[in-house]
Amino acid sequence: MINDVLPLLNSTLEQIKAMIQQQQNATGGNETTVQNVTVTVPKLVKVLIDSGHNQYYNDEKMSSLINKIEEELGWKVEINRGTLTSEKLQGYNILIITNPRTDITDEEAQAIKEFVKNGGGLLILGDWYKYVNTKSLNRVVEEFGIKFNKDELMDPERNTGRPYFPLVGEFNFNHEATKFLNETSELYYNGDTLDVSGDVVWLIRGYDSSYAVDQTGKVTKEKGSKPIVAAAVEVGEGRIVAYGSSKAISDDYYGRYITTNWPFIKGVLLWLAGEI
Repeated sequence: MINDVLPLLNSTLEQIKAMIQQQQNATGGNETTVQNVTVTVPKLVKVLIDSGHNQYYNDEKMSSLINKIEEELGWKVEINRGTLTSEKLQGYNILIITNPRTDITDEEAQAIKEFVKNGGGLLILGDWYKYVNTKSLNRVVEEFGIKFNKDELMDPERNTGRPYFPLVGEFNFNHEATKFLNETSELYYNGDTLDVSGDVVWLIRGYDSSYAVDQTGKVTKEKGSKPIVAAAVEVGEGRIVAYGSSKAISDDYYGRYITTNWPFIKGVLLWLAGEI
């Protein structure tokens, strides 16, 4: 714990030293000036990435994301390899869960919900129909108005080589999480769609040319419906963002998934932490 606090104390000390030096420069160093000094102590944000549910997209496939969080945001990242409990979660500000291959238990889901209600931020991600664990993902978020679908977003016109590797670029610029995106942003995507209700706000949709299919090939979302793939909701004192693609935050395809998605994920993380 002391290793977590020391960087903050050192940062604060440097701010104070700089202020004292400024005062000495202004007074010639011989006069005593008394005034109110405001020092901003940076918030230490701790992120827990769950790799305890046999995820394919585990921490080993997210090295770029982890580096960006630590270096660009200055936050601390740790990895969970066991059961998620209320006691474990209370030491963190944000929890990231990629699509689980081992089920999230009822007890774990309840612990995650309480974590959010008490002020935590949750980023929870899906996958395409063959792999998405809708039972576990929806066990956590469905009661808050977000549902992961057992389907796959397709786009025959705007993609990275195949319709099942679509690009997405319809953003809700009224939400803070899209702060670092612009009208020309296009994100690599491979995953499912979401259904939303209640107070949930959509963040990203597919283009007019996109649609979704299930494992039988049946069209579940028609062309022109602009299927939702990312959404946000505030729950109690905390916040949730759901995204239908775990691949989007991985190192896959020579890093192009995380590179194109980082402006979105950065905004999401800052929003989940209450910093924007």
